Amino acid sequence: MRPSGFLTVLSATLFGCVAAEDAPVVIDNPQGVEFKASLPKKPFFAGAALVGNVKGSVSATAGPAGKGVRFRVQFENLPKTGGPFLYHIHEEPAVNGNCTSTLAHLDPYHRGETPACNASEPQTCQVGDLSGKYGKITSDPFVAEYFDLYTSLQPGSPAYFGNRSIVVHYANKTRLTCANFAKLPVSAATTAPSTTGAHHTAIHGPLATGGAQHNLTGSHSTASHHNLTGPHHTFTASPHQATGAAAPSDVYTLTSVVTVPGSPTTASSTTTTDAGSGGASATSSVVPFPGAASGNRVSLSLLGGVVAAVFFSL
Repeated sequence: MRPSGFLTVLSATLFGCVAAEDAPVVIDNPQGVEFKASLPKKPFFAGAALVGNVKGSVSATAGPAGKGVRFRVQFENLPKTGGPFLYHIHEEPAVNGNCTSTLAHLDPYHRGETPACNASEPQTCQVGDLSGKYGKITSDPFVAEYFDLYTSLQPGSPAYFGNRSIVVHYANKTRLTCANFAKLPVSAATTAPSTTGAHHTAIHGPLATGGAQHNLTGSHSTASHHNLTGPHHTFTASPHQATGAAAPSDVYTLTSVVTVPGSPTTASSTTTTDAGSGGASATSSVVPFPGAASGNRVSLSLLGGVVAAVFFSL
């Protein structure tokens, strides 16, 4: 190989290595607006084995203080075969309902589709790969709600999707249906939930396609996700089981664990709510500030030094 050819290949390889980067957390999402994509009445894929089209929508509002985006996802009337289904934000809007015109997934940081998204590290995934980060469509109906820290409602941001589209795919990536996002005015008071931590809740009906997501085949469904400010939240729900078996009780447990930086100790709190009665009880434990003990030792040493200085001056 000629030196010039070798340098060209080397440069291209190095560029590919450095071009991809983790998605940054978005902190400037505007309050008081909502973007929503509602699926049309007819599917894009002519061979879809269903009556009409998949019904549903994806809506998005700003997270607390503009940090991240809160997504609400609803789908039903899915095909009985071909799942689990995928859904992504694509680069371009659908022109006259043509899902091919949406091009590829929204990927402003050049991550690419391979290897597959690692849901435990969503910042490393394609920005638009929502099902990769938060779970495939494994039930009919399917309802999910979560915060994504890496998408934007701010025009001009690389992660902005207000002028883009949502596309629903079969498991083999065939495009089933799609819809464009549109901006809707909403009250700013409704855009920020009271919690400061991110959460992901999902209601799963009978499985339409087989396969499981978030341990749905067991007696509990557990989803763990990154948060907005530090604490790690785990939501465990027992009533909704993929197998259709009766749940042992209508009890939801929300556990918050806070790791103190520089210390192996943690502070935790648990809240248990009975879905039938609406009542809630909470217990909590608080860990002292890790520097408290060392601070006391420093104070005693200083006091000893002062006493010694006074003694020798007499």
